Amino acid sequence: MKGLLLKDFYMTIKYCRAYIFIIVVFLLLSFFGDGMTPFMFFYPAILAGMVPVALIAYEERCKWTVYSETFPLSRTQAVSCKYFVSLIGIGFVIVLSGIVQAIRVFRGVMEMAEYAKLMFSLIAVTLVVPSLVLPLIFKLGSEKGRIAYFIVVGVTCAVTVMTTFEGTFSLPDVAMPIVVVVSVVVFALSWLLSIKFYKAREL
Repeated sequence: MKGLLLKDFYMTIKYCRAYIFIIVVFLLLSFFGDGMTPFMFFYPAILAGMVPVALIAYEERCKWTVYSETFPLSRTQAVSCKYFVSLIGIGFVIVLSGIVQAIRVFRGVMEMAEYAKLMFSLIAVTLVVPSLVLPLIFKLGSEKGRIAYFIVVGVTCAVTVMTTFEGTFSLPDVAMPIVVVVSVVVFALSWLLSIKFYKAREL
């Protein structure tokens, strides 16, 4: 597993530099800008969580998925590696976003209550997106699953904007931790479903 994670790290550095650049730009915009749209806040973490989709596409293109079958490597490990990469990317961006928005609180641009809602929402949204996309990618492959990627990201951004008014989320405070717990459960179930799909798939 450590070797797989290291491989994906090198692939991310080589093939996903644009992702890293976009994430940095959005974080800087949210830090220096006086106003912040939901899209600007959520997109960096969503993009980080979708890095495994790009990695799977490159692996299928170079036939790594077929070649890896000759290694003492289970399909469960292959799937789990991608979910770990997603979690690492999401966690990294959430920490950076949390620091950036905390500075905004100290600057008086944002209230503490709004900050808490934003962070809870960020965790929930960015866990749900890969939870919906990755099982389809592992079942259908990167080419057919790419359509699902655009649909899920588009719907997620639209729902996020519709449930947000001037940066204040309409859900009550008490519901936010519950939403996060549900998103964690959905992520875990997605993980198991992806393993099942990938084991049954013919490469």
